Amino acid sequence: MRQQAKLGRRSQFLLIVFGCIFALVIGSLLLLPDLLFQKGNEAATNGSFEEAIRLFEWYIALVPNSSRAYLFRGTAHLQLNDAESAIFDFNNALAINPAYDSAYYYRGLTEASLGNYAQALEDFNRALSLDPEYVAAYQSRGDLYETIGEYELALDDLDRAVQLDPTNATAYVYRGSILRMLGRFDEAERDIQIALSIDYYNISAYFTQALIFRDRGQYQLAINSLVAYLSLLGDQNNEMRQAAIQLLNALEILNGTD
Repeated sequence: MRQQAKLGRRSQFLLIVFGCIFALVIGSLLLLPDLLFQKGNEAATNGSFEEAIRLFEWYIALVPNSSRAYLFRGTAHLQLNDAESAIFDFNNALAINPAYDSAYYYRGLTEASLGNYAQALEDFNRALSLDPEYVAAYQSRGDLYETIGEYELALDDLDRAVQLDPTNATAYVYRGSILRMLGRFDEAERDIQIALSIDYYNISAYFTQALIFRDRGQYQLAINSLVAYLSLLGDQNNEMRQAAIQLLNALEILNGTD
């Protein structure tokens, strides 16, 4: 009897131990998807896009109906210039959630990068119909309108972008660039000044400012802006740097004959 009681207590103890282990395993499995998503997001934020894609793939294997996971993996593919994979993911996100404004937006960005402007415009329009205060969509649609020569429509969108977010330096730069092309130099310069007051290190602002000064015949000011641009650019883009150096050389010649 005593031996049986001892065996019974041992069995109860083992059941408790196995129960605790089982609970820990199940708990870990339940937490795993959230951990994978968090780590994938962290990897993308840190610029480790291939790692982010791998983590989101594991997450999707566990949670196949997550539109957010497809969106996030798609944006990682977009950062790696893999447009086909990005569009595949954005399409899947929209198949799961047809009212996903961000999926339309990012698919629009991808289509625009491929030169599919009509499809991109349609996607930006859909994103804005779902969220009429989607600042990035106004900004990107404005940039697209500028690309296809619809300058007034571009200005309308960029006006809306800065109304919704007065601290959006990039929108001011885009608008300033269009105003320069339209010969509205005072307004263009004002936009660039606002952009630089928001973000002193906005590299595109200095380049646009250099073009404004060049077009107005203020060659020394253009040179100063271009030197600042080259200083910020560093060695990160040889093609852009070479183009800027060529412009700088031309400005120095013009300045010397002024």
